[in-house]
Amino acid sequence: MTAFLAMIGDTWRLSRKQVVFIILLVLLTLLAGFMIAVVKVNTTDDGELVLGDIFSDRPENRLAASQWYQGYRLVNRLGQERPPEGVKFDSPEWDEYQERVKARRKETTDNLAPPSRLERSVVGWHYFTQSIMVVIAMWLFIAAAAGYFPGLMEAGAIDVVLSKPMGRLKIFAGRFVGGLVFLGGAVLLFQLIMYVGLGLRTGIWYGGAFASITPIMFTAALLYSVVAFLGILSRSAVFALTVGYFLYIAVDSGLKIFSQVQLMGELEDYPFFDNLAIWLREWIPNFSTLQELSTASVLAIPDFDWRPFYIGGLWLAASLSAGFFIFKRRDF
Repeated sequence: MTAFLAMIGDTWRLSRKQVVFIILLVLLTLLAGFMIAVVKVNTTDDGELVLGDIFSDRPENRLAASQWYQGYRLVNRLGQERPPEGVKFDSPEWDEYQERVKARRKETTDNLAPPSRLERSVVGWHYFTQSIMVVIAMWLFIAAAAGYFPGLMEAGAIDVVLSKPMGRLKIFAGRFVGGLVFLGGAVLLFQLIMYVGLGLRTGIWYGGAFASITPIMFTAALLYSVVAFLGILSRSAVFALTVGYFLYIAVDSGLKIFSQVQLMGELEDYPFFDNLAIWLREWIPNFSTLQELSTASVLAIPDFDWRPFYIGGLWLAASLSAGFFIFKRRDF
């Protein structure tokens, strides 16, 4: 156990020296400070407290006021099945279908939304801010994580590690867990700043803002497992970084668009592609979907869709198993 913790500590020390993690900490701190500083509590003519901002004379910040509803609609859409058979996009039947969906969502959100306008806006502001934070964190985490295992496997570096009484499983697990420690610390620090800052600024202390930590870290772990596998396979941080970004940006976006086209019923005349889109949505994890669900978890929505996380868990286990299999058989 001591050796395993030492490996985590070694990765932690490596993380602190990386410029990308320093940039990450600075950006997240600046983001939290800015999002806290720009809002203020105003009182309407009716005497109701609302969340405003320092840039406008309007009592209520429209962006903050709408974020709770937008977050709920997004999550509701992510779990939405395709329209009734035969209903085509941009047809009169499609417009009627959309109106029914909107009416049903409005009825549901009105019952679930926090009771006061101020509280609803503060919760929405937490959600909106975290949706920005998680994109910044994942982009920079890929850059940092790409070099962890290739750097460990370099001649000299691995010799020092293997000279200690430590098995390769502990080395592998310690490097993986250690790579997540710094990101977890940065995310937690960001959320603490937002919680305290908005609490002092508005009087609304919303503990539900911390609900996103676990799904965010799960998404980061899945992303890290893929990048780590690429790094172990190639022994190249550049290869892991390049392919990791390609998968995260191009392939991930393409799969999401393909899935949305299928949900709109546009592939009904092409059974092969229609079934392919369904299969990909069911069995291939989508990072952008996981990020959207992670940040929406702060809204305390009861019909939260956990299915993408179950699929992601299978891929996380597969990526780690494949990565360790290759790592164990490498000559060092």
